[in-house]
Amino acid sequence: MSRTSLRGSLHSVTASAWLAVLGLPLLLAIGMFAACWTGVSQHSTCSLMPSYNSPISGRIIDLPPVNSRKWKPWLKSHKIRVAALIFYGRREYVRILNGYVKQNLLKNGGVLEEVIWIVQTDNPRDIAWLNNILLPSEPAFYTTKTVEGRNFTEQYQSLDPDVYYIKLDDDTMYVGEQAIDMMLHEKLRDRFFIVSANVINHSVLTWIHAGMGAMHTHKNDGGREMLGNDYDDLLMRYLEDKPFANFTYGPLEKCSLTSLECASLCHFYFLQNQASKQLERYNFHFWDFHAFSYNRWSINAILFKGSDLSNEPMDPKVSDEVFISWTLPQKLDRHCGAVGSALVVHLAYGMQRNAGIGETGIVQHYEHLAAKLTGRLLPR
Repeated sequence: MSRTSLRGSLHSVTASAWLAVLGLPLLLAIGMFAACWTGVSQHSTCSLMPSYNSPISGRIIDLPPVNSRKWKPWLKSHKIRVAALIFYGRREYVRILNGYVKQNLLKNGGVLEEVIWIVQTDNPRDIAWLNNILLPSEPAFYTTKTVEGRNFTEQYQSLDPDVYYIKLDDDTMYVGEQAIDMMLHEKLRDRFFIVSANVINHSVLTWIHAGMGAMHTHKNDGGREMLGNDYDDLLMRYLEDKPFANFTYGPLEKCSLTSLECASLCHFYFLQNQASKQLERYNFHFWDFHAFSYNRWSINAILFKGSDLSNEPMDPKVSDEVFISWTLPQKLDRHCGAVGSALVVHLAYGMQRNAGIGETGIVQHYEHLAAKLTGRLLPR
């Protein structure tokens, strides 16, 4: 036999051997994919949905995407229950938040089967508005509790361990479409212990938004993408003093926590991006708050399971934010993260409010936006 013939025979044998090893599994894989794609097979292992391995329990979960028609039936079949936990104190803000909450009620196609308003005010007008207007507007869904002081241990320990809770500050000005669903989806993946929304005007996430180009940090950055003279004048005024100079990443960043200018820019750029249908500018997929070290972060809009906190007593000398975002995750060696597609707007931190956020016209802009997106607001 010639050298050429021998080489050809060896190649033929090698190819035959590889086909013998790979052929059957390859054909089976192609067949399963074709059956899944055409819908012929209904076997669970044929699902084209992503499977996630829980780092805690080792569970494999076939979790449908939020936009899938299978998402809500999946939640129902797995008996996933969701409630909202809102610390109530200021009716002028809650009028705005309430529209978004109602959109997310179970009866309106959302996931919330209960909304718990935890009263944190002794203002008689705020309490009267809560009892006479807010609670009667959704008697089948809205309930109320009262908290004394700043120790929230009792409130968290009284939660149902089997229910998932979305906690929102009462000065939440906007909740994106499917934001709560997106946070729930991430929590069910079990990649993060506590799941945060992608919060506008946030002590940590503002740094990320600025770096992504969702908002400009200098007067002449990126051209003049304004919505007219009013926005132009407002934005330019707040950029005059360069509020983002020396801006750093961290939970106690002065600009993010205390500056009226920084807060105003966060809001006006969000309103501009929303009006121009460019909210994708804020989407970073997900952000791991503890990727490099354990530290605190703002819990303006978070989702967790009742059992995450119901068995964990809080030190009354430590704020619930420090405990939830830092102390407990570090103790359990779990990370917390934010979901880029779950967009929520937080109005202001205390020092930003004291600096005059209410005098900028921002709240009125959010009132108009909420009425446009959610319908007529409750009376004052």
